[in-house]
Amino acid sequence: MVRKNFKTRRANISTKRRRQWSAREKLMIIAYHEQGHSKRSTADRFNIETKQLREWIKNKEHLLKAAPYIQRLNTGARPKYSQLEVELMEWFRESRSQLKVVTHYMIQAKARSLAKKQVYEAEYPGIKDAKFSQKWVDGFMTRHNLVNRRKTTISQRLPENYIEQQSEFLSYVLFCRREHQYPLSLIANMDETPMAFNLPNNTTVEQRGTRTVSILSTDHERSNFTVVLTCMSDGTKLPPVIIFKLVNISREEFSDEVIIRANKKSWMNENEMTW
Repeated sequence: MVRKNFKTRRANISTKRRRQWSAREKLMIIAYHEQGHSKRSTADRFNIETKQLREWIKNKEHLLKAAPYIQRLNTGARPKYSQLEVELMEWFRESRSQLKVVTHYMIQAKARSLAKKQVYEAEYPGIKDAKFSQKWVDGFMTRHNLVNRRKTTISQRLPENYIEQQSEFLSYVLFCRREHQYPLSLIANMDETPMAFNLPNNTTVEQRGTRTVSILSTDHERSNFTVVLTCMSDGTKLPPVIIFKLVNISREEFSDEVIIRANKKSWMNENEMTW
């Protein structure tokens, strides 16, 4: 019985510690305590530990200066290579000012490159052996308030009656098959999709709270070619057809597994369908 109560108490403590309180919420709890409630009753009221409340009261002045969205005042251990991080942040800001994509791997590679400078080797003995792991990158991003952001895209909306249209089309196909006895090998599902020559990454590391996230491109993301994919009802997949915006097919070596076509608009038109 004692052991069961001990487990229950440990579970309650872990639940209390799992909750993250913002600076504004901590100040509200402190204000509740200052209205005449004891620390124990206040802690029980908000399901926290008494030790937590004592720490918040001690740091009240810091909480008053903190932003409402800050979850904790302690941002972690101090950086081991502070000067290197200053130069790394300068590189990051310059890259983002040019609208370049910055990833975790790029931050890690740049940090390893900077660590080879003689200035840092003299100031930080043993920096050559630093691994600059993903955990270090996560800590660096936390210290400098960096997060992953995604470029905003416009999604395509399906028509409101697409389910009705789908059912009507399926009924029409089944009727034609019964009427003309089409074999499955002659019934196909074909779709065409535009593909861009330039596919820029839509995710980059950026300062938290940035309203606009732009990414540099080569202005060729709208230069497209068409890919036509076809699958027969019996499971046979036909070779992909690639249509380029050319008058004649280019004299390049293409894979034997694809079929190359060309026309002035790179579209699937009547001629391509007849072919």
